[in-house]
Amino acid sequence: MTMTAPRMREVIEALKHSNLRDKVRVMVGGAPITRDFANSIGADGYAPDAVSALDKAKELLGQLCLVVSTKGGVKLVRLCRVKHKCADGQ
Repeated sequence: MTMTAPRMREVIEALKHSNLRDKVRVMVGGAPITRDFANSIGADGYAPDAVSALDKAKELLGQLCLVVSTKGGVKLVRLCRVKHKCADGQ
């Protein structure tokens, strides 16, 4: 795991470079990883163990909003970050 830590920052940078960073959540953790390290690389979440990771994942997923709309008779479904109130109130 300690050998993967330097690559974690690279993954986040690659997501930014590919304009995908706002579309995914990045969680890191485990025994050799610290909260400070997670913050320094821009991870969305940190967990010291698998049980805590599950709780953190639930928390991060709770920050997403499901938006359903219709365009030309086609139903569109997307997730958005909850920084606003969605048009449908959900």
